[in-house]
Amino acid sequence: MAPTQHRWTELHTGAALLAVTAAAASAAVMSQSGAARPVLVGLVVVTVVAGLLTDGFLGLGVGVATAAAGVVTIQRLGTWDNAHFTALVMIVGALVVLGWVAGLLGASARAHRRALERGRPADVQPALASLGLLPADVAELRADEEIARARRHDRPLAVVALEVEPRSADVDEALLQATRRAVARLVEHRLRRSDAPFALDAGSVAAVLPETDERGAAALAGLLVQEAPALSVRDRGRGGAVEVGSVATVRCAVVELAGRHTTASDLLDEARAALRDEQPAEVVR
Repeated sequence: MAPTQHRWTELHTGAALLAVTAAAASAAVMSQSGAARPVLVGLVVVTVVAGLLTDGFLGLGVGVATAAAGVVTIQRLGTWDNAHFTALVMIVGALVVLGWVAGLLGASARAHRRALERGRPADVQPALASLGLLPADVAELRADEEIARARRHDRPLAVVALEVEPRSADVDEALLQATRRAVARLVEHRLRRSDAPFALDAGSVAAVLPETDERGAAALAGLLVQEAPALSVRDRGRGGAVEVGSVATVRCAVVELAGRHTTASDLLDEARAALRDEQPAEVVR
């Protein structure tokens, strides 16, 4: 599913859930009479509006705050007795859930707007020669979605990146490109269906790894740096096959999603910086 289609699906689902939750809260409020009813209706409206301006976590806080205000309102202006205890519980629960749902919808809507403002190139050019890996600016759209999903469900996410650099300045360009394609194919081969590979830069390939913490990503990185130098590529200039390790060095870096990463761009920039700081992997065989 395309990123914009997926985001619209999330927005429609969130809007429908918000409507159902708001209706349930309003119905629970109608159980009260007198001066408490209009105040509680106002709290429902405040919960929706304030929740939409936040995210799921802060929206939950908004719901708790308005639920507490609702309890005080019922205690002072409404019907406060054992016979109406169930209605009180329903009002409190509905306001808390309403704030949370509104926060999720607001966060999703803002992410959709950012995606539309960023836009997608009309003609997506394949990266890394003929492999067709998406360039980083387009891959960021997918990464932003995965980051939002990871934070919404409190799940880990990481990025693994590999950079292939020639051992000397006189390495034939065609051989270097063949080497980079071979490493990129290895990365694709080792990934799961849920992972998202892309070209980080001209000489590096990366992948977004949902449901993966730093330890899991480091295990994958270790496997890649062990296998990459032993790959064989054809040297058309000299005729015959050579190993990747004799042509180029391979750097590998891992970055796990953390609070300091506001967007996918922050995550990928840190992956680039980590690659620059990483020492080339030298595998002894």
